[in-house]
Amino acid sequence: MQNILLIGCGNMGSAMVGGWLKMADCPPITIIEPNPIDATFAGRVTHYHQLGQIPAGQQFAIIIIAIKPQMCQEVLPATARYLAHEGAVLSIVAGKTSGYFQQIYGGHARIFRVMPNTPALVGLGLCALYGPTEFSGQYDFMVQLLQPLGMVLPINSEDKMDAITALSGSGPAYIFAMAGAMIDAGIKIGLTPEESLIATKQTIWGAGHLLAHSPLSPAQLRQNVTSPNGTTQSALSALCDNQHGINPLMEESIKRAYLRSQELGKS
Repeated sequence: MQNILLIGCGNMGSAMVGGWLKMADCPPITIIEPNPIDATFAGRVTHYHQLGQIPAGQQFAIIIIAIKPQMCQEVLPATARYLAHEGAVLSIVAGKTSGYFQQIYGGHARIFRVMPNTPALVGLGLCALYGPTEFSGQYDFMVQLLQPLGMVLPINSEDKMDAITALSGSGPAYIFAMAGAMIDAGIKIGLTPEESLIATKQTIWGAGHLLAHSPLSPAQLRQNVTSPNGTTQSALSALCDNQHGINPLMEESIKRAYLRSQELGKS
């Protein structure tokens, strides 16, 4: 069975471990995390506060990197000796390319990149996966490891990883920002904070569920809600304004995230 070394166990790392522990054939998991980890993992994983605590000579079939991009240069070089020959590296670090990790782990390493998003914390995330499909056994195992987090989307070109980071990786924040604006607007027109919160949450949940399960396009679903000269059309005249509405705002926002992801890859 392939053993795993997880570097970093924050929110996303914890979500991954929680999913793996539900697998019928959960692989042995070793976690490197200086802070306390989820108490429910006790006795089910090996937890070290630092790399130096790993027994001498121990190696791992898979190293999973779940730390912030700014920490990579300081933390990762010391992990290279723990990767087995022709082992796999799975990175959830935004912006850092396969070439970056290849320099650290050597030419024999099989490098995979995934961009999950925070709904993975409740098993409803999108995990965009890029990696060498020619190593089918390792690729399929990566898919298996990611499935507890939600949907796995294969990406056929690493050049697309910055785009998927901007659209999906950062995407939940766009929805949360919209939710906050809707809640505030509801309060300003007379709802209580609790009423506005409940109405907003259920509206976003229901609309997302409908979008996910309907064969209709977003444009058609929007049209189905919009009666001529009705309340929705009045709202959309502001929201969909060609100069100041949601389309140019979203385009600019995602473009900024995309460019920032590219910058992180160069640093």
